[in-house]
Amino acid sequence: MSAPSQFLQVLSRELGSKVQSDAFTTYCYESDIGKSIRGAPIAVVFPETADDISVILKIANDYGIPVTVRGGGTTVGGETVARSSIIIDTKKLCRFISIDASGKSVYVEAGMTWIELYDILRKYHHTFKVAPSSVSCTIGGTISVGGFDPHSYIHGTCADQVEELEVVLPDGSIKTCNSKNNSEIFRNILYGNGMIGIITKVKMGIKDRHVTSYDSWFAYTSRKSALSDYFSACENGVSDGIMYLEVFNQPIVRIEQFEEPVDMGKIKGEHITTFTSDNFYVSHSRYMYAHRIRIRFFPFLWKYSPVSLNFIDTLYPEKNSIFEMFDYSDKLRSRVKSKGVKMMGNLKMCLALRVKEDSQTRPFSPIPSDTKKGDLIFGSYFGTELLSKNYNDYHRIFNHEMIPKVIEQGGTLYKYCGHVRPFAEKMFSGERWSYLQSIKKKYDSNNILNRGVLFERD
Repeated sequence: MSAPSQFLQVLSRELGSKVQSDAFTTYCYESDIGKSIRGAPIAVVFPETADDISVILKIANDYGIPVTVRGGGTTVGGETVARSSIIIDTKKLCRFISIDASGKSVYVEAGMTWIELYDILRKYHHTFKVAPSSVSCTIGGTISVGGFDPHSYIHGTCADQVEELEVVLPDGSIKTCNSKNNSEIFRNILYGNGMIGIITKVKMGIKDRHVTSYDSWFAYTSRKSALSDYFSACENGVSDGIMYLEVFNQPIVRIEQFEEPVDMGKIKGEHITTFTSDNFYVSHSRYMYAHRIRIRFFPFLWKYSPVSLNFIDTLYPEKNSIFEMFDYSDKLRSRVKSKGVKMMGNLKMCLALRVKEDSQTRPFSPIPSDTKKGDLIFGSYFGTELLSKNYNDYHRIFNHEMIPKVIEQGGTLYKYCGHVRPFAEKMFSGERWSYLQSIKKKYDSNNILNRGVLFERD
C-alpha cells in the first residue's frame, strides 16, 4: 500500500467522516478563483477543533504528506491549490467564543467569515476597524496576508488589530501566542501566509458601530488631479475612510464619513452622489459576497465559470511611483488585448496604509523593509475580469512584466505567494529572505505545511 493510501486509512480511522476523498469532493477543490493553477488534492479534511488539526499534522508528518490550508478559497494565485497533498478546509472552525466586558475585543475561531463576524458584532453595537473587500474571506486567512481597506490609512491592516492567537504548529503542538508570550510565533504568523502554523482562534480589537455611514463619490477630469487630491486627503486625514479607483477609466475618489457627510469644500472633485447606509463596508462588499460565496459552499461551480479574476496588489513607500505604474499597466493591457484576450472590465485602485509596526517586527510582511511605524504608504491594485479561454496568456504576460517593474520602482507585492512566488526572493533583502527560510525550517522541518505557497516544493 502506498504512503498516501496508508495515510488516508490512518487519518480516516482517527477523524472518520471529516475526511473526504471521493472524486466529487476532490474535484470541487481543484482550483481557486484565479483558476491559473489547478491540481486535485488526495483528500479534503473538515476539522472542527484545534485538536483535529493537531491530529492531521502529526499523522501528515509521520507519512510525509503535504498539507494545504484553505479558508474562503478566494486566493487567485494557486495558494490554496493542493496538488497531490491534502486540503484542510477551515469552514467548520467558525464559532463565536466571546466579547470582552468593555466591548473592545472579540474572540472567535479563525474559520469564521467577515460577514458572519459583522452580523454577530452588530448585535452588540460594535464592528471591526478594518476588513477585506470580500466578506466571504475567513478571518484567519485574512490576517495571514495582512488585509487592508479604506480605513487602513488610520487603523493599519487587519493583522494589526490582532491581540492574541491560538495556533497549531506543523508538529501538531497547540500554542497561544501574543506580543509577550510565544512572541516569535506571533510575529511570524501574522502576514505569514501559513508558513509556520495554522491559526485556529483569533482575539482582535473592535470599535463602536456608527449608526450612519455616508459614502461620497467625487469625479475628476484626469488621473493626475484625482490622485493628487487623494494623496492630500489621506495626509490631512479629512475622513474616516478613503480610496481612489478608476471605473471604466473614470478617476474617482470615494470618501466615507461616519454620522455626517464629508465637508465638500475639502475635496476638489465634482461631487457625483452620496450613498447613505448603516455600514460602508457591507455595502462595498455585497457584490463581492454574492459573487464569491459560491466558492465557500459550492466550489464546483467555478469549474463552469467562464470568468477568470486576476489582480496584483502592490505597496510603495514613495507615492509618486503609482503614477508611473498605472501608466505602465495601461500599456500592458493594450498589448494583451491586441492578442485576442477578451476583457470584461478593468479596475485600478489605490489605498493608503498607516504602518503600525516597523517591518522588522513582522518579518513576512510585504511592507517595504525601510518603512517605520507611523509612516503613511500607498498600495495599488490592478484588476481585470476576463472572459476568455486564453486568460493564462494574460496572466503570464501581465504578471511577468508588471511585477519586475513594481520591484524596480521600489514597490513590493502585497500578495507574493502562489504562482508569483519566484519574485518573492527578489523583493526581500538577502538577509531577510535567509531569516524567513530559517524560520520555516525551525518550525516546519519536514516542509509539509503550505509548501507550495512561498517556498518551493521538494
